[in-house]
Amino acid sequence: MPFFEPESPSPAEEPAETERVWLPPRWDRPSEGTLPAVVGVSRLFGRTENAAFALDHLRVYPNGFQLVLSIVTSPRLPPEMHMGSFTTLSLIATSETTPPEKGDAAPPPRSAPVRPRGRGVFEMAPRVGIRFSNGQTAGNGPQSMFDVPKDDDGVPTQPVIVGSGGGGGGGHYRFEHWVFPLPPPGPLEVFAQWPVADIGETSIVLSGDDVRAAARNAIVLWS
Repeated sequence: MPFFEPESPSPAEEPAETERVWLPPRWDRPSEGTLPAVVGVSRLFGRTENAAFALDHLRVYPNGFQLVLSIVTSPRLPPEMHMGSFTTLSLIATSETTPPEKGDAAPPPRSAPVRPRGRGVFEMAPRVGIRFSNGQTAGNGPQSMFDVPKDDDGVPTQPVIVGSGGGGGGGHYRFEHWVFPLPPPGPLEVFAQWPVADIGETSIVLSGDDVRAAARNAIVLWS
């Protein structure tokens, strides 16, 4: 006879009924229930021989806006250098290519570069910041967006900026940065720097009035 008696089957558990309560985000991200309005920009921060770094467009929501930045690499690069990750892209941006002189043999194809030891992906990404017309800034220091001063309701009393996504491949990459709140009227300055590609600090001046006007055209689907 077996030593262990057969185990009785466990009673089926009734699935617990849970109610998901959703509220539109107030400040830390764009609302999931809104179609943003788009403000086109398409202006360069800088470029190297092999890559260009630009502010592509803004996605504007009632509670803030996203900066969408693009990095585009030269189509003249060897195909294998277009298929890597952003780490590969950062190294491409720093490398130099010299076209062969007439009559010279073409250089041998290069393999994808290797990331330097100790250099993380985030250390290789561009830095981005903003300055409003009232002098308030965000992104110029290492401060977390959750460490900024807040009012009694937990809403920041100064601007915040945070990376909110990105991706790409095949020679075109994008970075998204969420900014709260909407800018005041007047100039809106967007700063950028890409140290690993030797692109120094530069800025693009936009119109805060245009961003505020676009926010009124965002379509709130669920509130």
